[in-house]
Amino acid sequence: MRKRGDRVRITTGEFVGHLGTVESNVHQKAVDYPDELNNSFHLMLDTEELITVRWDQVESFAVKDVWVRRYMKLPTILRVECCIE
Repeated sequence: MRKRGDRVRITTGEFVGHLGTVESNVHQKAVDYPDELNNSFHLMLDTEELITVRWDQVESFAVKDVWVRRYMKLPTILRVECCIE
């Protein structure tokens, strides 16, 4: 279960790939399942839209994960040589 403030990425449905922040846990109809009552999240998307998606439509997303993937190719240890006189 995610809590308010958790960052997530939507994995299925109309908003697949969008990033957002969990606002609350609810039990109501979701945007992609309008005829069913589901355990869902209210998400505030980075585009400032508030939507409702089911629990199984999101995955955790951390900015750190993006940084690691993007910059993994850089050397992890920088060699610095210095002379003290």
